[in-house]
Amino acid sequence: MSEENKDGDVTALAKAGATSVVSEKTNWARMHGSWKERIERMLPDQKMIDQFMYCAEAQYGKDKAAYEKCTPVSLLSCMLTCAKYGILPDGRNAYLIPYGNECTLQFDYKGLIHVVIRDGVAKQVYADVVCENDKFSFRNRKVELHEISFPRGEVMGAYCAITLPDGSVQYEVMERDELDTVKSCSRGSSSPSSPWNKFFREMCKKTVFRRATKWLKLSPDVMDAIGADDANFDFESRGRKPQTLFPSSVPAAELPAPVPSKREAQTPAAEPVVVETAGNTAEKAKAKPLPF
Repeated sequence: MSEENKDGDVTALAKAGATSVVSEKTNWARMHGSWKERIERMLPDQKMIDQFMYCAEAQYGKDKAAYEKCTPVSLLSCMLTCAKYGILPDGRNAYLIPYGNECTLQFDYKGLIHVVIRDGVAKQVYADVVCENDKFSFRNRKVELHEISFPRGEVMGAYCAITLPDGSVQYEVMERDELDTVKSCSRGSSSPSSPWNKFFREMCKKTVFRRATKWLKLSPDVMDAIGADDANFDFESRGRKPQTLFPSSVPAAELPAPVPSKREAQTPAAEPVVVETAGNTAEKAKAKPLPF
């Protein structure tokens, strides 16, 4: 048996505990039906499924009309990507953004940091914006001073400090012009609902963190999580080259030692694993620049 909600959409939730879906006619019904099982299989910890679905439903309910216009494939794809890396689509760690009839996904820097720390690439990550009334000093690739004064004023830049497993700290700094360049290449950045316009400072922190990861020796899992966000950038229509947005300021010779993926550590390799050196990694980067 099924029941209609106030909007007239058939939710078709079975009365016996509402655990199965008889008919799926809306994206909302699919979230409670066949999609839930697929999402659960993708999660690194299947115990997260209830929390994950609660977060997805909360975000969906904030703009149901817009999400119903999205193709089911695009909406499910975004949620499966979040599930794959164990990042909750809660509007804090990841954003599900309707873009016409497509749903797009943007990871917040906090969600990406969660993956980096969970994978053992870093012990701690801190990112912040620098405003016109702050006192800020950056010398010899180190942030020596950052004092915040209120009111802080306009954002002038951003920086990131990453504490590596050996206890050393790597820094990255970006000016406002560089941050604006990245924003201009983000799909839908002119929309009022874009995270760039709703949470500008948070997006600046994410941007400088993404650039900082260029000189980290990331495992495949972390590289995939960060690369999954690349689809939100439209470079060609603005005549820009992706590789110029997040250049690494640290020489390749100073890259930290490679950190193996947890999945790789648990699964024996079928073939011998070739560990690349910093030298041939730099040569490959020159031959085929990555977008980020």
